[in-house]
Amino acid sequence: MAETKINRSKKKQFGQFMTPLKICENILYDYVFDINDKILEPSFGCGNFIITIIDKFMMLYQGTIQEKLTKILNRNIFGVELDKEMFNITLKLIEKKYGFLPENHNLIEYDYLMYEYDFDFDYIIGNPPFGGTINPEFDVKLEKKYGKRGIKIKKETYSFFIIKSIENLKRNGKLIFISSDTFVTIKTMKGLRMFLYDNGFNQVESLKYFSDETKYPMVILTHHKFNNKKYIMYDNIKMYYDDIMLTDNFSWYIPQKYVKYFKCIKLSKYITGVGGMTIGKNELFLREIKSDNTIIEPYNFTFFQDKITVEKEIHKSRLNRIGDKKRKKIEKQELNGDTIRNVNIELKEKPEVIQLPNMDYCLYNKSSKDILYSKPITVIYWKDNGDACKTFKKNNKWYLHGIGGQSYFKREGIAWQLISSSIKARYLPSGYISDSGSPIAVLKENNNKDLLYFILGWLLTDKATELLKNVINHTKNIQSKDIEKLPYPIWVNEENKNKAIEFIKINIKNRDISNIYKKLNELYKF
Repeated sequence: MAETKINRSKKKQFGQFMTPLKICENILYDYVFDINDKILEPSFGCGNFIITIIDKFMMLYQGTIQEKLTKILNRNIFGVELDKEMFNITLKLIEKKYGFLPENHNLIEYDYLMYEYDFDFDYIIGNPPFGGTINPEFDVKLEKKYGKRGIKIKKETYSFFIIKSIENLKRNGKLIFISSDTFVTIKTMKGLRMFLYDNGFNQVESLKYFSDETKYPMVILTHHKFNNKKYIMYDNIKMYYDDIMLTDNFSWYIPQKYVKYFKCIKLSKYITGVGGMTIGKNELFLREIKSDNTIIEPYNFTFFQDKITVEKEIHKSRLNRIGDKKRKKIEKQELNGDTIRNVNIELKEKPEVIQLPNMDYCLYNKSSKDILYSKPITVIYWKDNGDACKTFKKNNKWYLHGIGGQSYFKREGIAWQLISSSIKARYLPSGYISDSGSPIAVLKENNNKDLLYFILGWLLTDKATELLKNVINHTKNIQSKDIEKLPYPIWVNEENKNKAIEFIKINIKNRDISNIYKKLNELYKF
């Protein structure tokens, strides 16, 4: 992809982040290509990598510019671009720079994930789409083709591009990709990291600055196919395989200073981390607790039998598509007049004031910046074990159907803010329904409750955040399973362990967070 302004919705759909020409030149500065090399740019945008590679080959050929360019674009450079506008811009850019565009060349307008070459490449170079939409028409086919390599490969445009590209490389060929740095540590990209490691030697180099177009941290991934080693290089630091294996998520970032921590047992031995619920429309079910411990209920909830129709099922299905087999089933149900239980939500003539506690409402664990303890500020309408809310979700868009962590609702545990630069952990009393924006961890069976306070104290230390944000998941998200992967602080002696437990208990009771970080950092020091 290359530097230009395009429609925002199209940009998001295609996952386009434009690579400045100077970045392309810097990345390839030290590369010397052979006149017989075949190079592919699988998502060339408006052509900055293509131009950079052409310039390098120009020095290898004799003759006029026209003769050189014709040979380069027929023998050496191949390219694919899905976006018609970007494709045409590239052709015009080549013609403008060199005063000539060969009638025959190997640049095509197509979807790389759907295009097959009958030969392999010496180099595959570029900036694959990040966060782009997989073509709905080929969604299932592509997931079947690239979605598993011994372990699940996350269905993401850049991960599928990487898989396909490596398989399109010759033995000892090189992949050189600009990529989001998200693949380096996060759990969902574990499969991609393992595939990359198993298939060759990998180097990751941070890009200090990419462009004003995105604030995503970007890296340069260089993969040398089948040149396997027992380490990867990350910013010129060796990350050894044995150390990478200490992390449950096969993290590629574990410098030596962190290794001693991950030789300990993990928190997963003692706790289970779980997500929460996405309601879809919070205003229908959540109520703010007033200072007098009352809430205002504006709605009546009633149930009815809703007719099943193909139109309704398409509207709530994934990507607004349903398979032929399911469509036939729904058509039959519609023809028979079949119904499904649904909920009707209507405004009351006059909002009702309800005094808490009330058996129809449960406390709701929303995201909070608070640490140690957070005063309850929200309840959820949960009559008959959340019947109305669950029915609403079941009959709504496909991504709302599931209820994360339902079997752990109302359990005592630890909660934290999902999107945060540090672990904002707090004690969660029993009785809460969990929100997806605030994951929780609960003790496994047969563990003393004091262990919950000890783990809570550990999560509030600077070191716990440092290990999580560097090794386990360096993104802004702190998922439920990320916390499980942290080391358990077995190095803390019994005296300091008891001090930490009592310190946490007292400060939860007194709602006191002054000096808490300093004290906990001392107690949990390795």
